[in-house]
Amino acid sequence: MNIFKKVLTRVRNMSAKQMVVAGVFALAVVGAAGAGIATKQTTAAAPDCTGNSIIYCGYSNPQDLINHINSQADLRDIYAKFGLSPSDYSRFVSSARPGVAMKDGTIVVDGRVVATGAWSLGRDANSHYTQHAFSIDGETLYESSDQTVFLSDSLPVYVLFNAQGVMQAAIMTPCGNPVTTFTPVTPNYDCNFLQMAKDDSKANSYVATSAIHMSDGVSLDHVTYNFGDGTTADAAKPTDAVKHTYTKAGNWTATVTDYFVLPGGTKVATAPAGNCVAHITVVNPFYTCSYLQTALVDESNKLAYKFTLKATAGNGASLVGADFDFGDGNKQTGAKPGTGNDALTIVTNHTYAKAGTYNVTPTLHFTTPTGDQTVVGTGACVGKVSPTLPPQPCQPGGTPAPGSAECSPKPCTPGGTPAPGSAQCTPVTPPATTLPNTGAGNVIGLFAGTSILGTAAHFVFQKRRLARAVSL
Repeated sequence: MNIFKKVLTRVRNMSAKQMVVAGVFALAVVGAAGAGIATKQTTAAAPDCTGNSIIYCGYSNPQDLINHINSQADLRDIYAKFGLSPSDYSRFVSSARPGVAMKDGTIVVDGRVVATGAWSLGRDANSHYTQHAFSIDGETLYESSDQTVFLSDSLPVYVLFNAQGVMQAAIMTPCGNPVTTFTPVTPNYDCNFLQMAKDDSKANSYVATSAIHMSDGVSLDHVTYNFGDGTTADAAKPTDAVKHTYTKAGNWTATVTDYFVLPGGTKVATAPAGNCVAHITVVNPFYTCSYLQTALVDESNKLAYKFTLKATAGNGASLVGADFDFGDGNKQTGAKPGTGNDALTIVTNHTYAKAGTYNVTPTLHFTTPTGDQTVVGTGACVGKVSPTLPPQPCQPGGTPAPGSAECSPKPCTPGGTPAPGSAQCTPVTPPATTLPNTGAGNVIGLFAGTSILGTAAHFVFQKRRLARAVSL
């Protein structure tokens, strides 16, 4: 009598299409009814059009299932008891995942086991295997282990996951029978650590990487780094290096958030904590001019100077060059520092054209993480030089030196003796020249005098000659 009532109830709730299918199926199974095999699903893809099915001949897709529920009153309470409430209908339609219920009691979705130890519901009692009875809306339904009730190796199902990626409900498509009892597999995912490594190629620059753990059907969508200074960056994988440079001094907190996709398509994000948080301290760059040193290039030239400029810089600041104002109207631009230990030193030379006292002022150029900076030298960074002309001849240090013969004052010259303007230095006018008188008397007298002198000379010569002969 109870079986007859069940059949009548099912017939009243059947659609015209289901009536036709049921009639064809009834003809096919008449010969097997006595053996009882019509109460078990034998082919995975075939609809179950027996009295054991919760939905006669099953359903085709999630929307078709919801249509059946809305048209058949008893189905709402049945599915609500096993994980599919009216509030879940729209989510079931949009996100239920196709899978298979295996004879060994596992539920598999996307090739991954999402539940084990599954039992499923049916309308018929069977004394050949263990069953648990449920009373729903005055009707008794029966739960059986898939290991005992399945004649085929598997049956297709649609599976609904909750927000944590855990199986919430599974309903077989050939018969609409829900999975009643199961042990869900809980997906695992977490952030392991965040690493902020210093990038030595640039001041206040860091390279962010991270590590995650995920299993049991979880996949990674992406990771997001928040550097704490108002900037973020995404990466497809936690091992992808992301560079960041801090442009302001301060104590910053960097974090990484991992976005995972759970079974069923739910996307979740980790809350940064523990090793997935890093603290970064950034200090301001410093840069200044230390001093300007001046020196003669060599002692032989008092006009040529060497200038050595020293700077101080750090925390990302670097000296890139300097300009010099030599104070005599000449300037030099773009003087470069040395390398290595001399990266903060600039050396340059300048030769002055004339003696004097000059102030030398450098202008230093630095590069920093916040931009280029300029510093004009003051105090010890301003040099003061007094070039002198080379010593002149007859001056101290000159050649010839003062006191030498070449440098002695000449008479009638400045410093000489007698001095210019004295009587000895006054030019003397010679007397006028008088020509001799050439008259006859004078000529006779001149001749007579000459003759007397000649005679006397001859007398002396002869006398000396006679005396020399006697002595011989």
